[in-house]
Amino acid sequence: MPKEAEIKRKFKKVAEQEGWSYWLPAKVKFYDNDIFTVFDAICWCSDCLLFVQLTTISNISARRKKIKAFLKGKKIFRDVKVQIWGWNKGVFKIVDL
Repeated sequence: MPKEAEIKRKFKKVAEQEGWSYWLPAKVKFYDNDIFTVFDAICWCSDCLLFVQLTTISNISARRKKIKAFLKGKKIFRDVKVQIWGWNKGVFKIVDL
């Protein structure tokens, strides 16, 4: 099973190849460092703002439930794109929400 740091490194490589600007919060011991307690990264793509949850492919379903519960009733997230990136065997499976 890949470590969180490895998945983040792979994500950064893909984001840079795509020409995206991105931000991942700094790792802080004993502190929740997720964006809005849910997302791992924010990307500025050519035409959108993208919130990304990074995980392993086996945890996509659990992350989808967590994100949907968080987004329920929050109108501010209507105009942004949300994706879950599941890492498995050298590739990301990307799921749009």
